[in-house]
Amino acid sequence: MNTATLTDQDQTIETDMCLLRENCIVLLDKLAQTCCLPSRSDRMRQLNEHFRELGLSLSEESPQEKVETSITSVEKCGETIGGLFVTCCTPKREKLYLQLIHNLSAIHTSLWKLKGFVH
Repeated sequence: MNTATLTDQDQTIETDMCLLRENCIVLLDKLAQTCCLPSRSDRMRQLNEHFRELGLSLSEESPQEKVETSITSVEKCGETIGGLFVTCCTPKREKLYLQLIHNLSAIHTSLWKLKGFVH
């Protein structure tokens, strides 16, 4: 499916998800740079790479498969972020984690909208 067959609403959702994903990458960079434990910073950098690779574009032949794969990837990112958040040694980065989780949740909701599930 190419972008010519996407509805205007789908294109808007896709654009919003890309912006949220880019914001998540910026937040992860900030977290990795300010973390006092090198092993956690490595985990954050790996998570950052996963966000970069996360295929949220619907320009592939099978967009529904891509949506399913993206939903699973977003859920796995959420698990890792949650683990990093609850084990963080300082409340100074709480706002970064909360914004990251909020953005990830919005991406997840948007993916479900593309599947036709709207609440």
